Amino acid sequence: MNLRGSRFSVGARCRFSKIQNTLLSPGGRLLLVKSQYDMQQALGLDLPIAGVYQANLSNQGELLELADAQGETLASVEYGDGTPWPSAADGKEPSLVFHGASQALGQAPEPPQLTVEHLEGEAGLELRASYVAWQNTAATDVRLIAEGSSDLRVWRPLNAVQTVTQRDGRLECRWTHQAAAAEAPVIFYRLRIVRR
Repeated sequence: MNLRGSRFSVGARCRFSKIQNTLLSPGGRLLLVKSQYDMQQALGLDLPIAGVYQANLSNQGELLELADAQGETLASVEYGDGTPWPSAADGKEPSLVFHGASQALGQAPEPPQLTVEHLEGEAGLELRASYVAWQNTAATDVRLIAEGSSDLRVWRPLNAVQTVTQRDGRLECRWTHQAAAAEAPVIFYRLRIVRR
């Protein structure tokens, strides 16, 4: 993703260059720092520093929102300093790393796709559904689970997922589900994102 001209519209004051490309590769990270000099003196020159932000982030928590050059929201997160936020990141220790749903599915996620085929089986008409979703490979702390239900109360996981890594760095996850049409005239599907 090219962050050229992007800016934080809420929270930290920082704008990426309008004339120079700022590329964020799939699964990659960029640093925004308060002082480039202090950061490089402490940790060395080989840091992916993408910019310097102005003012301070609130110690109590606040909303951060990144918008592209046209003002469209790219990412939004509200952090805090109480439960469930880790206390170790409240000060000068480890950083908070955001892994929300949009991050799990990719920066600009495509909605899951469902296709249904009608098959003529020995027991009559059968339905085979293919459910496809795309996962960001950088979201290593979550996994996708597709489930099916005939009544929206009891949900059962679909069979083993088949995965293929795409050229853009996302993981294509495909589940299939087959049932006799007479036994399951209506089937609902959902996608769950759960922690590993």
